[in-house]
Parts: sequence; C-alpha cells; structure tokens
Amino acid sequence: MIEHAYTFDDVNLTPTYSEVDSRSHVNLESELVSGLKFKIPIISANMNTVTEARMIKAMLENGGTGALHRYFTEETFEREINKLHDCSGYGITVGTDLNIVEAFLSIAKNPSYVIIDIAHGHSKHMKDTIKFIKTCYPDLPIIAGNICTSMAAWDLAEWGASVLKVGISAGGICSTRKIAGVGFPQWSAVKNVAETVRTINKNEGLNIKVISDGGHRLPGDCAKALGAGADFVMLGSMLAGTTETPGNVLTTGFELQKKVKLYQGSASHNAQIVQFGKEKKDVYAEGAATFVPYKGDVGDVLFDIVKGIQSALSYCGCWNLEEFHEYCQMDAAWNFGTFANFNEGRPHIVKEN
Repeated sequence: MIEHAYTFDDVNLTPTYSEVDSRSHVNLESELVSGLKFKIPIISANMNTVTEARMIKAMLENGGTGALHRYFTEETFEREINKLHDCSGYGITVGTDLNIVEAFLSIAKNPSYVIIDIAHGHSKHMKDTIKFIKTCYPDLPIIAGNICTSMAAWDLAEWGASVLKVGISAGGICSTRKIAGVGFPQWSAVKNVAETVRTINKNEGLNIKVISDGGHRLPGDCAKALGAGADFVMLGSMLAGTTETPGNVLTTGFELQKKVKLYQGSASHNAQIVQFGKEKKDVYAEGAATFVPYKGDVGDVLFDIVKGIQSALSYCGCWNLEEFHEYCQMDAAWNFGTFANFNEGRPHIVKEN
C-alpha cells in the first residue's frame, strides 16, 4: 500500500487547555548537539546566498546559529573563517570530496559542528565522509543530510551522525520533484525521522537531534515542523533578502523601484554557470535562482518567526519545546484538512496581490 504523506498545509495543530499566560513566557531553548544549546531553534540555511560570516554573527546575536556554506575556495574560506575569530557556536559545511573536507577542517578555527551537506544523504558518499571525519576529528559533532526516511535515519545514526537534516525537494527554490520526480512531503518526512530517532536514542542511549530543512514559508510552518519532532528548523527563503545575506541590494522595476536581493539554489543554472564556472552543456539543474524583496535586518524577521512559534506553544498549553514535543506525539494534537481548510485558514476576505 502506498504511504500517505503530508506537508505543512495539510495539517493543523489542535489547541488544548492552556495555562500559559503570555506567549512571551514560552521558552524556545533547544539543544543542537550535546552541550550546545541556543535560545531559539533556528539555523540559517547553509546556502551561498544566505549564510556567510555576517549572517552567522547576526544569528548568534539573536539566539540562533548558522553554518558557513561550502561553496568557497580554500582562500575565500579562510578569509571568511577569520571574520569569526571571536565567535563560538557556529558551524562549517563540507561536501563529500575528502580532499576539500580535509582542507576546510584544517583551516577552520574550532567550529562547534560540521554539516555534511549533499542532495541525497542516504548514500555511500555520506557513509565514507562520516567515517573520515569521525576518524580524523572524533570530537567534532556531525550534522548529516539531507534525508527523508526512517531507514536513512537508522543508517546515518549507525554511521555516526550527531544530527539528521531532513528534507528532500521541499525548499522554495528546489525543483527535484519536478525534474526527477523524487521527494517526500516535509511534515511527514520530519515526523517519520523524528519518531525513528526517538527509538534510536532510547534503545542505544544516544542523543541524536533532528533539523527540518525546507518547506517553511511562514512561522506556522516552523511551529508544525517543531511539533512533528524537529529540534531546529533551517531557514533559507524566510531569511533570504535580509541585510545580512551575501550580495548587494539591487533596485529593479521602472515605476515601483523595488529593492531586491539574489536568492539561488546551488543546483540552479545560474549558480552552476556563473559561480562554479561550468559549461552550459554540462549543467543539469535541480534548483532555481530568483530575486526576493529586500527585508531589512534579519533580527526583525526572526522576531516575527519566534513570536509565531511561541504563540503555537501557548495554544497547545506548552511552556517549552520538550512539552511541545510530548504533546504533539498524541494523535489528538493534529488535524488534517482539505484544500478548503487551506483557503479558510488565510485572510480570505482580503484581496491578495
């Protein structure tokens, strides 16, 4: 029988009796890896148009975290790392080219974690890279992804990952489902992996964590991802266009003169040709590039997201994420809706532009 799977717009959190007197009193502190906690469960996406040193500093200042993307040369990577000499609690990103992995790890100055970031994390490439890092840097926590199945969770846990990053073709500029027909609705992917991780942690005495990466368009999506069992949400499009993202603010349009910034996936035509220098005939794109409205400082954007998540917990009678996870494991915590539910849940008498 084919499994039914759901995304964020398919589900709602069901409110219950609450003694939370104010959403501002809800504690969103969350542990990313053992001994490393952050005030908010948000990590900026490790994308080249989202997170470099400036974004990492802003995320840390606002209680979250971020990791440098992996699309640097050794020279530019070292230059960016040097900007973080007075920071702690951030990460770096690598792929599966072991020569580059070794080079980046030897340059990095005490990152709190490393992300092994590839499109299909349930693979031999991932297994070999985890083994290499565990051998050479046994104390460095590894975030591994992306995955979307329980089987992948079992394997990556066995290989030695500390955190599992969940999301296959759920991102706002990912086109893998369109191009390859491969993917998994994000809410169900997170829920399935998180349930498996709870079993692994209980049986093996481990403390593996889960990141939901992709599909978050609104604060409510972030709340649903955390409710599904994620310990953190990784945000790309929601933070794209802020002051702290790499790139210049551009002005476009004729009469409206809108301010915008570039947001692109590493698998887009634009990134592969312009940034990575590939020939057009060698490009196979599973991502997109676009301009997004300039949003101002990331701290202001994070404020709205955090308040939305806190509000979700207050509706569910939860003072912290531990209580929220426990509540959301009950079937009664969720309800499924049709497309009519989706329409009803929007400000439906307001005309949208």
